[in-house]
Amino acid sequence: MPVETKVNGNRKLASSIRALTMKNVAESTLRRGYTHFRLEDVLTSSSPLGVNATFRANVRLFHANDAGAKGAFNAAEVLKNNGKV
Repeated sequence: MPVETKVNGNRKLASSIRALTMKNVAESTLRRGYTHFRLEDVLTSSSPLGVNATFRANVRLFHANDAGAKGAFNAAEVLKNNGKV
């Protein structure tokens, strides 16, 4: 599933775009009944002044006992850390 987060005109939010995205993906993962996720094909960009930023990635979701869950982000842990990993 693709994910994209854009921040325009807010330097503080733009600097924390990865954490915002991770938190949103973790919430979505749990709502869909999964426990783990991986980000693939990650692309980040920001304006020279740092007030605009974009974070794009493809997300793969896993249940705790799926083979792909090993080494993936644990959604509950990501939320516990407010998206900071």
